[in-house]
This record gives sequence, structure tokens and C-alpha cells, in this order.
Amino acid sequence: MLYFTRWKALAIILTALVVCLCAVPNFFPEATVKGWPAWAQRRLVLGLDLQGGSYLLLEVDSNYVKKEKLDQVRDDIRRTLRDAKIGYTGLAVQGHRCAECAGKVARAVAAARRLARLQRPAQR
Repeated sequence: MLYFTRWKALAIILTALVVCLCAVPNFFPEATVKGWPAWAQRRLVLGLDLQGGSYLLLEVDSNYVKKEKLDQVRDDIRRTLRDAKIGYTGLAVQGHRCAECAGKVARAVAAARRLARLQRPAQR
């Protein structure tokens, strides 16, 4: 169990009371506070979260997201072609699509399948 000596506990309580007293002028209108002594008129400046919050506007750059996804697709196509040992050239993202290179890849994959079918009878 945590144990504080009496003087430490008293110091903690007094510090908390002083801080609370410093915040009291923030709860009263300015006209009321002006009638108080000068030392009691000090106001604590509250942070944005205590003043009523802050307003954040987040925006997504959709063009950047599209570009990143297309780059990822291009890299996946490149890796798949390398794993299948299919030669390729001109694999690039053009604009917002990768259709031209995808067509070449589709033709190469179809050709590889046809070649695989042709090799099966020779293996028997």
C-alpha cells in the first residue's frame, strides 16, 4: 500500500486547493470578478479542450490513394510474372489504370496455359 507522511499529504492537499482557488475566477462573469481584489482577478487560460473543444478537418487525398493502390497492383503483377518466369516489358502505371499492361499479362498467362497443355501429352 502506498504510504505518504503527514506533511507530504498536507502539501499535496494544499497544492490542490491553491490550484482550485486559481480556477474560481473562470466560473464567474468578468463584471463580478472586477469587484474582487487584484490578486484574485487572475484567470487561468484554459486550453482548447477545456474552452469547448477544437475543430479538426481531415481530408483524404484520393488521387494519392489511387496511385498507391495502382503501384501496389503493379508490384503484385510484377512479382507474379517473375514467380511464373514469364518475361515482360513496359509494366507501368499510366494515368489511373494499368489496363494496357494487364492485357499483355493476360495474353502472356493464356499463352503459358496453352503451352502447359501442349506439354502434357509429351510427358506421358
